[in-house]
Amino acid sequence: MTTETRRGTDGRVGRYIRDDCEREGCTEKDVLVYDAGEQVVCAHHRRVWAKDHPRVEECDECGATPAWRDPVTRRNEFFCAQCHARHGTVFQNRWAPSVRNSEGLGVREKVECAAADRGTECKGEKKWRGEFKMILCNKHAGKKSNGPEWHQ
Repeated sequence: MTTETRRGTDGRVGRYIRDDCEREGCTEKDVLVYDAGEQVVCAHHRRVWAKDHPRVEECDECGATPAWRDPVTRRNEFFCAQCHARHGTVFQNRWAPSVRNSEGLGVREKVECAAADRGTECKGEKKWRGEFKMILCNKHAGKKSNGPEWHQ
């Protein structure tokens, strides 16, 4: 549905429409109404409709789905994974083995437990432990995670 064919409120283009909700059985009168398929409905019924009709962005170049914006540049350009790669806007999340930065530096160092070679196997999350002044896993720090048993 293009912007020209929409009849309801759209804050992105500065259009605010007040009307009665067209949903059968709704008593909302003179409220902001939003597009929900062929009807214009109140905010509550728009949220209900949106759960059954998830929005899927299409790539601006090839039309593939799913597509997303580059969160680093934040331009209003939606590309699929292949088009992001062609434009050089592929990014990694913070858990990925490599990071995107201006210097183009490579792989992050893997966090290791300072007591890893002390005869017992490491287990659990590895993080800075202030009381020991070093990075230790849960087992060597004598801690228990809040997570499930298999995460300990």
